[in-house]
Amino acid sequence: MAGKKIEDYMNDIDEDFFKSEHLITKRKLNNLSENKKKYRLKINKKVLLTILFTCIWMFIYMSSNKDTITLAQSVGNISAEYIDRAPVKYSYNSEQLNEEEFFLKNNTTIIGGKVKDVNNIRIQLNGEAIYRSIAQIEVTKVYRGDCEVGQVVSVLIPCTIHIGLDIVESEVISNLRIGMNGIFMMKKYDEKSYIEDEGSILYLQDLAEYGFSDSQKYGFLEGEEELIFDKGTFKSIKNATDLEEIESYIKKMID
Repeated sequence: MAGKKIEDYMNDIDEDFFKSEHLITKRKLNNLSENKKKYRLKINKKVLLTILFTCIWMFIYMSSNKDTITLAQSVGNISAEYIDRAPVKYSYNSEQLNEEEFFLKNNTTIIGGKVKDVNNIRIQLNGEAIYRSIAQIEVTKVYRGDCEVGQVVSVLIPCTIHIGLDIVESEVISNLRIGMNGIFMMKKYDEKSYIEDEGSILYLQDLAEYGFSDSQKYGFLEGEEELIFDKGTFKSIKNATDLEEIESYIKKMID
């Protein structure tokens, strides 16, 4: 009787064994691969959610702080921010000077310029609200000072700006509007330019590079129909009709 040899049986067993083992290993690998895919998917979802929440948080944070003005030097209970609406506020300088004294005693930077932007601000100083505005003025001419033509300077205005109000000649600077041309006499701020109240110090350089001493005498604005300036202070040119006349007058006064 022909029979299989032991070696043949062993070969059959080995072949069957390795086939089954291969199938088991393949299933395990497939299962492992599926598990890895699911794990990676979970991780990717977590990463995406983390990124999404981070972006949302950053957007909310930036939106809530976009109007905040950084006060790098100031100390104490002080904050400042840009605002859309502000009460009508003016600032007066009680110093009485004639025309010659005005140019000699006030060593202002004097420029011709065009208003690029203007915004109202609110300052909180030890709980008290102070309203001002800040203008961005592009320099077109330099009559006195170290500005350069083409430079855009920031100027703190001691009053608020209100579009739509009638022209107020006694409050010249309050008539400032975007796109308006004018001649401006500004004080350059330094480390000695500050407001102090009960230990809190607001350095004006944190707000702007320059400032107007009051809202009345330090600008000549080219209005739609006429020049806007303080004709009570500048009596000798009260009938001036254009900025060229003002320019000639200023050059004569500072020479």
